[in-house]
Amino acid sequence: MESRRLFSRFIGDIQALTSIHQVAKEERIYLIFLGMLVLLGAFLRLMFISQPMRYDEAFTYTVFASRGLREVLTNYQLPNNHIFHSILVALTTNLLGNQPWIIRLPTFLAGMLTIPSTYFVARSYFNQEAGVLSAGLVAGSSLLIEYSTNARGYQLICLFTLLLLLLARRILSEPKPLTWGLFIGISALGLFTVPTMLYPYGGVVVWLLVSVILGDVSPEIRKKFLVALLLSVAAVFFLVFMLYLPAIIYSGLDRLVNNQFVQPGSWAESLRLLGSLLISLWDHWNRDIPQPLAWLLLIGCVLALLFHRRLSKDKVSLLGVMLLWCLVFALLSNRVPPWSRVFLFLLPLYFIWASAGLVYLLGKLPLNSPRLVSKIIPTAALFIAFLIGYNLSQSRSVYYSEQTGALQDAEYIAVWLDNHAHQGDAIASYVPSDAPLQYYLDKNHITIPHIYRRGQDFSFRRAFVIVSRNNGQSLEYVLDKVELKNKLDLSTSRLVKSFPSADIFEVYRAGVSSVVSPASLDEANPDD
Repeated sequence: MESRRLFSRFIGDIQALTSIHQVAKEERIYLIFLGMLVLLGAFLRLMFISQPMRYDEAFTYTVFASRGLREVLTNYQLPNNHIFHSILVALTTNLLGNQPWIIRLPTFLAGMLTIPSTYFVARSYFNQEAGVLSAGLVAGSSLLIEYSTNARGYQLICLFTLLLLLLARRILSEPKPLTWGLFIGISALGLFTVPTMLYPYGGVVVWLLVSVILGDVSPEIRKKFLVALLLSVAAVFFLVFMLYLPAIIYSGLDRLVNNQFVQPGSWAESLRLLGSLLISLWDHWNRDIPQPLAWLLLIGCVLALLFHRRLSKDKVSLLGVMLLWCLVFALLSNRVPPWSRVFLFLLPLYFIWASAGLVYLLGKLPLNSPRLVSKIIPTAALFIAFLIGYNLSQSRSVYYSEQTGALQDAEYIAVWLDNHAHQGDAIASYVPSDAPLQYYLDKNHITIPHIYRRGQDFSFRRAFVIVSRNNGQSLEYVLDKVELKNKLDLSTSRLVKSFPSADIFEVYRAGVSSVVSPASLDEANPDD
């Protein structure tokens, strides 16, 4: 009898959870436009899903995912291994093969799911008008498109954050065991993907806590709710510890919590990083967005924060709490991330709150009517997504972005080396060239010549040095970084091939007489 009662309660929880998205007749037009936005978002993302592999994602595949699940679960020598994401990459590539679009399939799917998730979050916290407008911004955002076609864990964090927001809203209104369980599970998976998931997870937990204190739950269940919240936090960190346990055992706890990329700095350094981070966020978030629209979005977000009680039934703004938590946590820990991609999860939230503020502003116009709004907002959302997408197609900013490292011509360079390098030659390259080059050499089964690794001393007579022009590198810089400068005779260096993103230099080892090589003849034939 008890088991039957628990099963019935579980089924009831599922029905209650899924009923939050029952479609009302007046919402159908919004869902039709949402479907069009999802299709447009898919088209824009498919434009770049086969772009050249970037440094971080190439490193993830060659060092972790391609070597099997054991390597993924245990090797945390560098935080490049976003473990849950790397597991997904390992599974998809084992099933479908080694192609850039296959490696990026998990992030692509997460990026696609982010579009409807944005709509439902905005509808849950504000209204369906804000939902379709923010979904349009997410569908067309070139930064979100970039990370939907970049095999890293950040797009998964965006999706997990939106799902947490949906569950947090449900928990406040009706805290069921199933909802708490999903909240715990998604939080743990997010932290297992990238530890910086602590920013959105902590923000949501603090918001729930503040909401309870301010009376967003009935006094009868307040104490019970606080106990459940505390237990959920304990459950999340227990699960995360167990998930990371293989990496802790084999790589050490320091690699996880105190590696070179997360070591605390001084207050002065934290404030300096914060200033540059804010500038970087503004530039990246508004990339390919027309400047007037960018300022309108900022105004809308500010309005949504200032007039929160008029726009939402919540007593405290979730975005306001989230921003405050991120700022306080980063400054108090003296761990301000220098990369704007860590806060990519905030971009869909920014679009949601900006859309809510603009819808509120539109509602103040004298010609406003519900029927007019139901026509204007969805059409505007589709137009904005098309506009940003068109700007992206013209600028190709995703292709030319240097975020997470890029060597756009890596595959062509690999093929050229296969045709011109011989036994006894070496390749010298440095970040961000080495990992993409290694990926394409492996993918094309090119084993000659050897890539020179810092500290190695294998025998070679000639080196081909890859110098990334896009990153302002020089021949001397690359050789110094790979500790090869003293082993080569720089007087023998010559430029043998130029690509749009990089140059290839031929340099002989000190004490080896240079001869005219097949590679040096390519100067006369740059199209070879």
